[in-house]
Formats: sequence, structure tokens, C-alpha cells
Amino acid sequence: MLLSAQVEAKTIVVLLCDLAEWRQVGNLCFFLSMNFRKRIQSKT
Repeated sequence: MLLSAQVEAKTIVVLLCDLAEWRQVGNLCFFLSMNFRKRIQSKT
């Protein structure tokens, strides 16, 4: 259950990253994805 949530979140992040055309936005997207992953892990 948690794994599917992680996969969904990762898919959303990947889609957002694909939409990011600028390197700055890409770096922000990477930071957000790492931060989001830490949040998911801390919830367990």
C-alpha cells in the first residue's frame, strides 16, 4: 500500500520534471522530490 503511494508520488515527480524546461526549475524539482521522499519515509 505504501509502496504504491511511493510509486505514484515518484511518477508525479517525474512528470513534473519532464515539464520543467529550465535547469533552475529542474534543480528545484529534484530538491522537492528528495524532500517529498524524506517526508514519506518519516511518516512510517
